[in-house]
Amino acid sequence: MASPAVNTATGSTITFETGFFAQLLNVSLNGIARPAIKTSHFGSTAGNGTTTIGGDTFIPGDLANPGTMECEFHFNPDTTPPIMGAAATVTLTIAGSATPATWACSGFMTEFSVSMPLEDKMVANATIQLSGVWTLTDGT
Repeated sequence: MASPAVNTATGSTITFETGFFAQLLNVSLNGIARPAIKTSHFGSTAGNGTTTIGGDTFIPGDLANPGTMECEFHFNPDTTPPIMGAAATVTLTIAGSATPATWACSGFMTEFSVSMPLEDKMVANATIQLSGVWTLTDGT
């Protein structure tokens, strides 16, 4: 059996429909969650506690939380981050294949911070609340 592909994120980018973009240093996708809807009822069979456990039954929910995206990037004081902007399409282009994958979703910034150390590069961090449905396009 062949091993799964191992890639690096070098070359990945983020763009906002508003025109804002950043030189990414790190991206974390968090909180993507699908609910489990409990379907147990009075007639459900319970485990006996010694050789069987459980008994609750569930079905998967249809509406998933698209989560948040946390980004670290080079801070450019000549560009204004869309911290007060309306929700807009945010596209994460994920390098690693000949044709990069893209993940796009509506989102808006909820947090923005900047670090400006003496004699070192300035870096910014942003949290983007995603909303609605992700559009995922595989790379090739």
